[in-house]
Amino acid sequence: MDIWFTIAGSLLYNFSCSPSCKQRGNCCSDYEVSGCDNYFILAARKKTETCEKNQFCEVCSKKILSDGTAQCQQCQQGYFLYGGKCHLACPEGTEPEATNNICKKKDNCNLENCSVCGLNNECKLCSRGYFLHNNQCVELCPIGYRADRITWTCLEPPVFAWYWVFPSRKSCRTHCGIVVSEDWDCSCSADCFRNGNCCQDIENHCEELLFWRKGKLNKKKAENGNKLNQAKQEN
Repeated sequence: MDIWFTIAGSLLYNFSCSPSCKQRGNCCSDYEVSGCDNYFILAARKKTETCEKNQFCEVCSKKILSDGTAQCQQCQQGYFLYGGKCHLACPEGTEPEATNNICKKKDNCNLENCSVCGLNNECKLCSRGYFLHNNQCVELCPIGYRADRITWTCLEPPVFAWYWVFPSRKSCRTHCGIVVSEDWDCSCSADCFRNGNCCQDIENHCEELLFWRKGKLNKKKAENGNKLNQAKQEN
């Protein structure tokens, strides 16, 4: 059984009570207290014939593989799980993950600071602290872009970007144009949008720094100036 949680509409956690949760590192907090391990060990002792055929497997699922054996979910000590079977050594193209006793595909990503690559050496996800832009992982988004701290990408307005650290411990009320906290938790400088470390109230107090609104801001100033001149002429 898996339990999913969402925060602000984003799927964040998948807590599980399945026998493979230890390999994925997402067991429910009371997994061991509830005796789940003992339950699955007992189930493994009562293996079906299809599970017994899957050598060195400790816990099987109900899914049947093409060779007629049950898909393994947890291997015996000293074996690595890959493709529903247990291997003494990981197959070619994979590498062992000793912590979880599984084989994972080798990372063929050659892009600097990229943690997950797709086909044709295309970066899907940058290493923590870097933002993805044009298949490159950058610490600072280009001018005209905002660093989104949810997707860790550089977004061009008017696309919404979560570019501030939450919760910000300081305010931009009297600090527009400067970095408030030395630990970069909260900045009110013009570069904070590109760094992804703005104070959460920057839009309320530093309208002159909102580059994607400057056109509207200049238009508003011009309209106010025209009204002021018109009022002076009438007087």
